Amino acid sequence: MLNSYSPKNVNVSFQGIAVTGFAPDSFIRISRNEDVLKETVGSAGNLALTHNADKTGTIEIELMQTSESNIALSALLFAFEFTTGIIPVGQIIVQDPSGSNLTLANNAYLKVAPEVELGADQNSRTWTFGCEELVYTATPDGFTPDFSGFTL
Repeated sequence: MLNSYSPKNVNVSFQGIAVTGFAPDSFIRISRNEDVLKETVGSAGNLALTHNADKTGTIEIELMQTSESNIALSALLFAFEFTTGIIPVGQIIVQDPSGSNLTLANNAYLKVAPEVELGADQNSRTWTFGCEELVYTATPDGFTPDFSGFTL
């Protein structure tokens, strides 16, 4: 079976705001903070597995320095730090229509402001988000962004 992927078709949003202007090469990194299973090995070498309820995670989105999304994300961070004091919390959706990924990050928040580097060439800015619940999977046919099409 022949499959294809195009990075220009990857869609990302935070709080319903489209995030665009991705950096070249790798531009999104998604990871859970903890393992899905915890291992406990007894003194006799017997293994016990415990399902870890911690679904917190981290999403890093790397943007070109000229991306307009830098302005929107900076405004949210600035408003929190210097004016409203209201933490910008929302949902991040990452969707790759080729079927390789669908991610929902619930109660996501800006965790780290990007490092800014200026030079002779275009540099990227990496926005780091934390979230209370990170769910991601390869997307089989029938999957929808709310995971309602999922059946085992």
